Amino acid sequence: MPKVASPPLPEVATAGQLARAVGVSERVISGRKADGRLPAHPDGGIALRPILRAGIEALAARQRGASPDDLDLNAERARLAKEQADAQEMKNAVTRGELVPRQDVVAGMQVAFAHARARLLSLPAKAAPLLLGETSPAVVRDKLTDLVHECCGELAATRAVPAAPDRPADGGGGDGGVGGLGAASAADGERMGGPFPRAQRRGQRRARAVAD
Repeated sequence: MPKVASPPLPEVATAGQLARAVGVSERVISGRKADGRLPAHPDGGIALRPILRAGIEALAARQRGASPDDLDLNAERARLAKEQADAQEMKNAVTRGELVPRQDVVAGMQVAFAHARARLLSLPAKAAPLLLGETSPAVVRDKLTDLVHECCGELAATRAVPAAPDRPADGGGGDGGVGGLGAASAADGERMGGPFPRAQRRGQRRARAVAD
């Protein structure tokens, strides 16, 4: 006896057809379609393939002894375990000095900017007595260049210093540390950054070039 090919399953059904097939009222089906719990078909009916696929997956999960709720719980446990592992990895990186807390970085930048502002604002007071009565533009320029180089050298020597766990938030020793990160201070009587080469006047530079 020749086999008769089974007719293909329909891809779409009306609310009334699906209601009769599952034994509920058409109003229930229409309500679930309206709130998105039943997939809508572009033709205006209800898409059957997603419903059949979800039903088969739920049946397979039940046969394995797991409900959809169990699957969600396992996924949540895996997500929580990953979050805990990531958090511990970040803590280890902080302990090794590979990461710095964001608030410490912000505080350190604020200290660095405060130092830069203080150095720049001190330039006029330092330059005034040096330039008093000076009429040569070249000399004025060289002296101002010296002061700017000195300021840049001090700023370049500023570095972030992580505070000890028991160290107060302000650095404790007057070194400008804030929130565990601050700027290193110079030793007593020593300018930060060490001696910076003085700018040579134009005549000195020309003489040196000729000598070379």
